[in-house]
Amino acid sequence: MDKKDFTYNIPVRYFDLDTNNHVNNSVYFTYMEEARTKLMLKEFLVFYENGIGFVVTEAKCKYKKPIRIQDRVSIRISVENIKGISFNIRYLFTDPSGQLYAEGSTRLACIDKKTQKLIRLPQEMINFLQELV
Repeated sequence: MDKKDFTYNIPVRYFDLDTNNHVNNSVYFTYMEEARTKLMLKEFLVFYENGIGFVVTEAKCKYKKPIRIQDRVSIRISVENIKGISFNIRYLFTDPSGQLYAEGSTRLACIDKKTQKLIRLPQEMINFLQELV
């Protein structure tokens, strides 16, 4: 199985900045959500249409270098720790040269959207996620 790579380019907006003229710490979580949503809509739309969704059960971010308005930022996504009902997504925020701005992670659990109960990850989803490990 070929390893897939998913990268999302972040458009830094003036609105994202704080009084220090760099991206506010809370905005990194929005950036992670945007990247995750692009991946999910691209790869998991059929599951959503069939009543399967996700909830974030944990989110964290380590800040390495401030992002400023003029910076070009990409988020590379990888997947870790696929287990039964959940998995981790790891996010690396970098500039075009590979300089690290931040690294984050979220733990997602699979749910039945109708009942809002946790369910096991479908095997087709596990197969795709394993390509992002």
